[in-house]
Amino acid sequence: EGGCGSCIVNLTFTDPVTGLDKSFGINSCLYALYSCQGMSVTTIEGIGSKQKGYDPVQCRLANFYGTQCGYCSTGWVMAMYSLLRSDKTMSMKQIEDSFGSNNCRCTGYRPILDAFKSFAQDSSLELENKVADIEDLLKQCKNGQGICRNQCKLPYPCTNISLQPRNTGEDDDERHFVELALSPGRIRLTNGPGAWYRVTSVKEIFEIFTMIKGSYMLIAGNTAQGVFKEKYPPPPEVYIDITGVKELKFHIINADGVLVLGANMTLTNTIALFRAVAAERPATFGYLKVLAYHMTKVAHIPVRNIGTLAGNLSAKHRCPRFPSDLFTIFETVDAHLMIENEDSLSKITSLPEYLEMNMYKKVITRILFKPLDKSYYIRTYKVSRRAQNDHAVVNAGFCFRLDITKHYKVISTPRIVYGGIRPNFIHAVLTEAFFGGKNFLNTATLQKALSILCKEVVPDRKLPEASEQYRRCLSLSLFYKYVLSLNPSVVNPRFRSGSADIARPLSSGKQEYFSDPSEYPLTQPLPKIESLIQCSGEIEYTNDIPAASTELYASLVLSDRGPATLVGIDPLPALAIPGVVAFFSAKDIPGMNTFVEINTRHFLYQYEKLFADKEIDCAGQAVGVLLATNQDLADFAAERVVIKYANARKPCLFIEDVLRAGDKKRLKYVTSIKPTAVKPDVEYIISGTFSDQNQYVYYYETLTCIVYPKDNNNLDVVCPTQWPAQIQEGIAKMLNISHNRINVQVQRCGGAFGGKVSRPGIPACACALSAYLLQRPVRTVMPLEPNMRLDGGRYPTFLEYEVGTNNEGVIQYMKAKFYVDKGITYNDSLT
Repeated sequence: EGGCGSCIVNLTFTDPVTGLDKSFGINSCLYALYSCQGMSVTTIEGIGSKQKGYDPVQCRLANFYGTQCGYCSTGWVMAMYSLLRSDKTMSMKQIEDSFGSNNCRCTGYRPILDAFKSFAQDSSLELENKVADIEDLLKQCKNGQGICRNQCKLPYPCTNISLQPRNTGEDDDERHFVELALSPGRIRLTNGPGAWYRVTSVKEIFEIFTMIKGSYMLIAGNTAQGVFKEKYPPPPEVYIDITGVKELKFHIINADGVLVLGANMTLTNTIALFRAVAAERPATFGYLKVLAYHMTKVAHIPVRNIGTLAGNLSAKHRCPRFPSDLFTIFETVDAHLMIENEDSLSKITSLPEYLEMNMYKKVITRILFKPLDKSYYIRTYKVSRRAQNDHAVVNAGFCFRLDITKHYKVISTPRIVYGGIRPNFIHAVLTEAFFGGKNFLNTATLQKALSILCKEVVPDRKLPEASEQYRRCLSLSLFYKYVLSLNPSVVNPRFRSGSADIARPLSSGKQEYFSDPSEYPLTQPLPKIESLIQCSGEIEYTNDIPAASTELYASLVLSDRGPATLVGIDPLPALAIPGVVAFFSAKDIPGMNTFVEINTRHFLYQYEKLFADKEIDCAGQAVGVLLATNQDLADFAAERVVIKYANARKPCLFIEDVLRAGDKKRLKYVTSIKPTAVKPDVEYIISGTFSDQNQYVYYYETLTCIVYPKDNNNLDVVCPTQWPAQIQEGIAKMLNISHNRINVQVQRCGGAFGGKVSRPGIPACACALSAYLLQRPVRTVMPLEPNMRLDGGRYPTFLEYEVGTNNEGVIQYMKAKFYVDKGITYNDSLT
């Protein structure tokens, strides 16, 4: 989905409009390999290594202590490297706002951001001093003579050369840019039936349309694949790469004063253009500044660098439920599309009309924005679960033409647009009609309008969307926010802050620690030994270990419902696929059907089944393991194993539901705490509930394992786990062999956070069983979605409370019942 940022690389290509080379970061997991024809791609290996020296970005991140597990570090480095290549004059604020593309789950963002803000033009004196301190620290003489001057004779040099940045002048850059003509060329894909074409004009697109009768896909940034969650969709028969079509990337303001954009402009270029046009023509296109600001909340920089306007709108056309921010804000200002068909006929259509069109062999070529004077009051809003790189829970746009000299009288029918309500909801048409000719800021008018809007906005729900009630309230709140923004000076100061988005200030942090130079190396702050090879991608994680020639790949077969009775498992449809080798289930286990050994001191209170045999306790429980010659094939084939269920019951998934049902079998009393004192001065009693839902333990490296069979049925196990002894004990119990025949090695973990304490035992035991039975090395790297289904997450909690206070608000007593949902097992519980 382009969400984690670990795969960011730098792309350099010649802009078909300007003819100039451009360089920026992209997500390699999204961008199509064949689209890189004629472009230069620089990966983490290309910017620095211990052989040729490290890039300043790699050094800075390492020396600011910006790595821990290191799994995300290369992505951070490439994101910053790409930013510096695209703009070397960035401010600290710009840098800090540029990393919606990258996550880190263990280091914490402060040292990472400090490292990168030290490259800013306005870098703080504190950061500059820290850079100088680090450089001096690395040059400390080992004879204790302060800064090393290379004048004493030691058997080894003082300065650790590997920590020094290499010369990065352009003359030393090893990048080779290959100029290739972007003429259309047919490329037959070697791993499927599809054909790939690259075109340079709209005419060539329609020439290809005349050649095909089946499915096709127009390829530009290819970022929409992060939106759609289809499993193994049928590939199109033809791919048409339109990244080099100049006609789709230009922009003009025509004779009618309409801004015309090529539909294949990227979001990054559009944001820059909107800001420039708004500054140049504030009287007619000042509203574009509002749209540009909203577009900075769409995805993140590497996606916006390649994602296109038409691509985003096409995602909305394909999936009306998709809460496209571009669709919402463009419809707010009544933007129109020019759509061309294979007869070379063009039609200008509105966005709602476009959603109803059959777009087969049609192309969006232009997007038109008309001038709007300052009597149009335009605001757009987006509420999402996080500020960057997240789909909208609800987005909204409001465009009212008002006469402020006549008490904000509504001149014409306004535009009230929402996204994220339901697939066919775009305009609040009844509310729009109500406002015609009325004084907008009249209290009675607004109350009536809110009443109409409340009845008109009726969300539906498809999990994991927020509740219908929440999204309806959110819709009303955003409209109220718009009302407050029109004239904040007349708004009660208590409510005035609700009129604008809260601006997040530049983050900062300060660390103080004791260091005594006389005791060095004790108390001496030094980057850890692995930090630079983490920042250069040279460090080895489990799945970096080269595959053995006879190695097989495992994929766990997971139930898709529960609780239920397991009637049977039919692996034959999967085993019929060429390259699939075997399937094992509970009946193939030579020892106990478990992956844990009881250890009450460390929160393992009961045996858990490796594979469900008679009863399935929950959806996502493993029922077996499938082996194939590569991981993709194993994952594909595992989905084809047929699981037969009976007596399926509706699961009770929330603590509140269990309490309402009075299911005492699900409730286990743990402990209670008696109050130290209960004070009598009670004037007010406050009661309520609070819930905290399940949280996935988001480690980057999913559950992974390699098992090598050795002589005398011994096993070597490589598994990133926080508890290697438990892996050894679980495998021994499951195979009914002694512990000393199992050698467990932890290369390193790519994140863990408690999620790799007991759960790695499931894939480890599945691989061990397969390797033991087949006498071949077995590896598995779980895809993220099955990993989430299998792993579960941190426990949901629910609190019922009652608090008594006196007149001054001083708490006199508190009663609380705290519930923890431990899922199907008490294991891993700290309570």
